Amino acid sequence: TLNDQDLDIAESVSACMRLVGERARRRGHQVSVTLEDGWPLLRADPVRIKQILLNLLSNAVKFTPEGGAVSVTVGVEADETYVLEVRDTGIGIAQESLEKIFHPFEQLESKGGEKEGTGLGLSISRNLVREMGGELTVKSKLGHGTVFMFDLVFQVDTMSAPFKLHEPRQIISYQVDHGNS
Repeated sequence: TLNDQDLDIAESVSACMRLVGERARRRGHQVSVTLEDGWPLLRADPVRIKQILLNLLSNAVKFTPEGGAVSVTVGVEADETYVLEVRDTGIGIAQESLEKIFHPFEQLESKGGEKEGTGLGLSISRNLVREMGGELTVKSKLGHGTVFMFDLVFQVDTMSAPFKLHEPRQIISYQVDHGNS
């Protein structure tokens, strides 16, 4: 059961990045977030949104060799849809496995050959996105990385000022510090 609430997608993304940031830093990954400032609140289950993002980000870090890059981009479509994208420069996924990875208990091996987890994360994430009225998809090429995308429709509050899509006013970026702190 979903517990829909108003949530700021930027806060959800930032919280997830803080949670995976240390692991990414230890692996020497460059991690970044790009989103616009000033979007309307999303009506969704904040715990489930974080669960989906954490799963996608954890997989991106796990399947990206040392020194690679992981990014999150949040965009808005004209049809009042958020599009969230988690991209990595990891090992990629073979074309014949792109749909299989969403099956329960299906696991791919990381570059080191190890399997980690239960193989349920992507299946659960896709089901949660669908339960919220969206779709979780994947594009990948072996040796070139993977992009997971999901969309969620937000509701514009017609009682407040009219919502207007705008050009990016501010880019918020999150970089993992690679220093010796």
